[in-house]
Amino acid sequence: MVPIEGVNGKPVLGWFDAGDRRIEPEESALEQIRTTAALPFVERMAVMPDVHVGRGSTIGTVLETRGAVIPAAVGVDIGCGVLAWRTRVEGVEALGDLGALRREIERLVPHGRTNDGGPGDRGAWHDVPARVRSRWDATSVGRPPLYMLHEALCDAAPELRKANALRHLGTLGTGNHFAELDLDEENRVWILVHSGSRGIGAAIGNHYARKAKALRAAAGDELPSPDLAWIETAEEACRDYSDAHDFAVAFGEVNRGLIADGVRDALDAVLGEAGVDLTVDCRHNYVERTSRGTYVTRKGAVKADVGATVVIPGSMGTRSYACEGLGVAEALESCSHGAGRAMSRTEARKRISAAAHAEATLGVECRKDEGLVDESPGAYKDIVLVMDCQRDLVRIVHS
Repeated sequence: MVPIEGVNGKPVLGWFDAGDRRIEPEESALEQIRTTAALPFVERMAVMPDVHVGRGSTIGTVLETRGAVIPAAVGVDIGCGVLAWRTRVEGVEALGDLGALRREIERLVPHGRTNDGGPGDRGAWHDVPARVRSRWDATSVGRPPLYMLHEALCDAAPELRKANALRHLGTLGTGNHFAELDLDEENRVWILVHSGSRGIGAAIGNHYARKAKALRAAAGDELPSPDLAWIETAEEACRDYSDAHDFAVAFGEVNRGLIADGVRDALDAVLGEAGVDLTVDCRHNYVERTSRGTYVTRKGAVKADVGATVVIPGSMGTRSYACEGLGVAEALESCSHGAGRAMSRTEARKRISAAAHAEATLGVECRKDEGLVDESPGAYKDIVLVMDCQRDLVRIVHS
């Protein structure tokens, strides 16, 4: 770990050093970190090796606050995370024609976004399947059905009714969200899904970011950045945000499970019964209350407490890792959520050609067209270096 300079003596530590190699965060990311750390209610921060610039605060950052939460430091994809299922399938040969299998997964799992998200959007359900509606209506351990939580959410903020909550449940989304099949060192096939709370999560995040700005303006508080407006825990809006946040987290978990069901259905069509013997679900955009009376916000970071299993995906052309958390207190019991972007999407579209993307994903069954160059491996940091920088935070169990 290395201290980050210029934050008025607060404990702000970064995991950038692998000994023989080192990650050098961009100066704009370091400036965002310093600005966030300077807020009076931020007590300490931990910065992961996959850190990069985000809206308001950096992605790959964990902060502990007292008396306030920052909606933009959670992000708009509240409850986003990675679900991993290790199947009982052995060997890539068992999967048959990989191109046909990919097309079947694409048929079963709505993905992307068309028509500006309006009618006919291929990334949403036109007719919501019964299996999706049943999960929307079902109770779960420790929480009411999603539809009941959604009603309460929209009563507190009626504008959220415009979001396509039910039509997005069980759909992948855009950006770096993915559903994929992987092969581990024991020749076992895994299903990995990265997605979150979709349109409703974005609507919640944006609504409460605006609410936070309005509250701070009314209180006459000076903001170091427009996107770092906070909600004080004593304010009524904090309770509403907490309820909305918890709905988005629950939505994200159900969403990932439904997507994985679609991938497994595609596998079952080939194999008869794939079977699953290990399940890991770890979220990376959320806030939790601690026993110390503080709040820990993870934006693009995963809780890696002692013995916890976490999944850290690489890029489309590199390995991903299932790890055991080591519970490092200085890191606020956290680790990276992935490799982290090395280029913005705009930069990647300028610098990476479809031919370079195809070469970088040689041997991987995936889209090779220009529409995916901003997700090409070259747009991301070196996942091996990222893992080396956080070897005191997690222990690799599977790759």
